[in-house]
Amino acid sequence: MHATKPWSGAFGAARAAGAVLASWAALAAAPAAAQPHELTEGGYVLRSSAVPSLALSPAIAQSHGVVPRAGTGVLDVSVYRSGRAAWNPLPAQVQASVTDLTGVKQAIEMKPAPAEGGYISYYGVFDYLPNQEVEFVVTARPQGSERELTLRYHDTVHGF
Repeated sequence: MHATKPWSGAFGAARAAGAVLASWAALAAAPAAAQPHELTEGGYVLRSSAVPSLALSPAIAQSHGVVPRAGTGVLDVSVYRSGRAAWNPLPAQVQASVTDLTGVKQAIEMKPAPAEGGYISYYGVFDYLPNQEVEFVVTARPQGSERELTLRYHDTVHGF
């Protein structure tokens, strides 16, 4: 079943954010912080969230090669094995797109994020109109698996 659910509460958000969002500490404090979404299927968990690029600290933006500007968002994606005590992200082939309410679709080029402590996640930059609802489609194939996970969700990237 393809179900998405936003995480709720401080504990859920902290657990879901993992090491990458911990390294992106500026995101958690920003008023436009990400609302993560997830899909659990076939022994895997696919997680995704989006934030305005202006919510990134200058150091984080520079380390990821992101040029912060109004109307530019950053999509963060991670893949995990479900049911494990340690939430260690897995390498995966990741593709993503965003579609606005008028039906204009743009592919998001996903890149591996700089790893800290072996943490693997992927990010991509996209254009958006502030406070407009968009649909994200994220597809991931964990390394060594034939299973393809597809997470679809609607979100509003607030702010900038």
